[in-house]
Amino acid sequence: MNNTHHHKPEPEEEQPPLIPDTPAEQSWLTGIAHIRRALRQKIPLNKIYIRAGTNLTQALQRLIHQARQSGIPIRYVPDAWFRTRRLSPYKIVAAQVAPIPYLTLQDLIKEWHSTGKAQLPALPPLLILDGITDPRNLGALIRTGVTMGARWFALPTKHSAAIDETVLHTSRGTLLHARLARFPSTTAAIHTLQQHNIPIIATTHHQNQTTPLTTFSWHEPCALILGSEDKGVSQAWLTAAQARISIPTAPWNTVLNVSVACGIFLYDWFHKAMKRTTTQPQHQTPPQCINGGTPGDNPMDSASS
Repeated sequence: MNNTHHHKPEPEEEQPPLIPDTPAEQSWLTGIAHIRRALRQKIPLNKIYIRAGTNLTQALQRLIHQARQSGIPIRYVPDAWFRTRRLSPYKIVAAQVAPIPYLTLQDLIKEWHSTGKAQLPALPPLLILDGITDPRNLGALIRTGVTMGARWFALPTKHSAAIDETVLHTSRGTLLHARLARFPSTTAAIHTLQQHNIPIIATTHHQNQTTPLTTFSWHEPCALILGSEDKGVSQAWLTAAQARISIPTAPWNTVLNVSVACGIFLYDWFHKAMKRTTTQPQHQTPPQCINGGTPGDNPMDSASS
């Protein structure tokens, strides 16, 4: 008797996938036909998961090719992965739907350039998140950035947390106001930034051979690179950077949480941008501070001068 387990074959064409109406709802798509249709409809997908050991049928090969063309990562996972997520035991492929759409880095830069300065004293930094794999850190970073006016983020397709319900929850809903792009490699992202003449500012917790944040003059425009707490910003970004900046800390050199550090960097950018606008002749109503007052009313201007 042959006990070899055969997965139920999947039809090439099925009914269109049902996508949740609310971004907060986590959604999984299963089945080759459903996922291929989602790719054609430009539905944002975080990753595609294929059951390990699956035969590469023509339909599956077409799906893999389509996913790679769209820049969507593919992972091969064991049967247990499908069971723990209560997905159909007969399906050989699943895709995680992202709560918000992704842009290309080119489109993100174009939008950031054209609309980023609205209601702000200056164009905020474009935030590049390098190797942020903890979804809670990613959500906290997005919350911090959006709060300070820097709501344009770019992250790699690999070695990055997926945009899922954990990120949405940790961001306290600010994810829905953020604009995100994914890039296939650090080299490609650096090349794109250089093509647009955007200076790269790398952050580091090392104090040597860096500019202290207290004396740093922000470029406009610029891309601010933030790395994970354990590994920091990768060497490729450090090499490409026009400047490396650090936050002066106590001598025992503990490492700040990346979202906390992001808040300090962005407050410094915002505060210095506000000071520049108040020292220039004003012919219109001054921009509003984060707390709702005008620059002259902000006690932090005098407290941190």
